[in-house]
Amino acid sequence: PTLVVVSAGLAYACSGFMTKFVADDFSEGHIFPGLAWLGGTTLAALIGLTSEMTALQKRSAIRVFPGVLVIQIVLAVLCAPLLAGEQWSTEPLQLAVLGASLVVLAAGTAVLASAGAVAA
Repeated sequence: PTLVVVSAGLAYACSGFMTKFVADDFSEGHIFPGLAWLGGTTLAALIGLTSEMTALQKRSAIRVFPGVLVIQIVLAVLCAPLLAGEQWSTEPLQLAVLGASLVVLAAGTAVLASAGAVAA
């Protein structure tokens, strides 16, 4: 089930980036590349949905959804400069805060999702 959760998170992250590419291409009048990205994002979303539904057959939603969401968020932040042209500050303190925020997000989600009260 863990690999299926990771698969869903990766697929949804890909779908999110490809959706941006669809919008970029259509806004610039590039119809055929936009349609190609639209096909890719549709396929990625279907893979994500299938993976998430498969994981939900083996685990409860409180164990599946947080993992999928954290993977999406962390990948979006880490890959945005490479894939979407976003820029991070070069200020070391801001980069440290960004990194710490991602760690807190992942660790906090893991702690909350594995809490006994949640499992009950």
